[in-house]
Amino acid sequence: MDYLRDMVLFLWSVLNNWAGYATGGVIVALVWLWSTLRQKPPSRNVGIGLAIFFLFFAFFNAWRDQYVKVLNQITFIQITSPALAGLGGQPATTSHVEFVEGIVPKVMFVQTINGDYPAIDTVASAGIEIYDLGKAFDPMTFHSTKEIEDAVWNRFISDYDKLGPKTWQPHDRAILAASLNRTLAKEEADGLTSHTKLMYVLARASWSDGAGRHEQRFCNYFPYPPQQQIISSECNSHIGFEQHAKE
Repeated sequence: MDYLRDMVLFLWSVLNNWAGYATGGVIVALVWLWSTLRQKPPSRNVGIGLAIFFLFFAFFNAWRDQYVKVLNQITFIQITSPALAGLGGQPATTSHVEFVEGIVPKVMFVQTINGDYPAIDTVASAGIEIYDLGKAFDPMTFHSTKEIEDAVWNRFISDYDKLGPKTWQPHDRAILAASLNRTLAKEEADGLTSHTKLMYVLARASWSDGAGRHEQRFCNYFPYPPQQQIISSECNSHIGFEQHAKE
């Protein structure tokens, strides 16, 4: 029934637009002026051509009206770049941080609702994954790959539960905390400091608005440079806005 109603409303919009184009506007005025000056009415072919031309624009304008309406109902959830918030419950600075056995790395995100429409049935999750590269890498020149990121993201989806659902109002802000779902093992700590393992920080939020259901993904990785400064780098994939959520 909704489909039939939408079809009728769309066709009515096309008819109104077509009538507006066919009975007024610059083109109709020019045709009238041309026929008046020449004292000769436009031919049948010209009339049919103008009718088809106006019908095309009527369909386009009806579609555009709905498209703009949908765009105005899209709400974006922005997840900011993270900073390492703490290790083992202790505040972390950007220097002299050591990964040792027994700590729990923790990262804080800020989730901001942008738009004029609520984010309905929002679910979110955040977590940390440790990936074993199998060999040492140079933290100053290393770049993540999509193959690694796909493996890490799939593991993240299975390891961390979603929080929600919850409805967020426009311009609301929330804090997402991502932490390792266990204490850091000695093998993991040694691998992070010897540059054979890499820490990935991941987050996602999915929600519904006036335009459908969407998803925002976040993926950063933290090389561990020799000077022990914690600097995150952006992944190549699993980051940014998804028009259609992949549940």
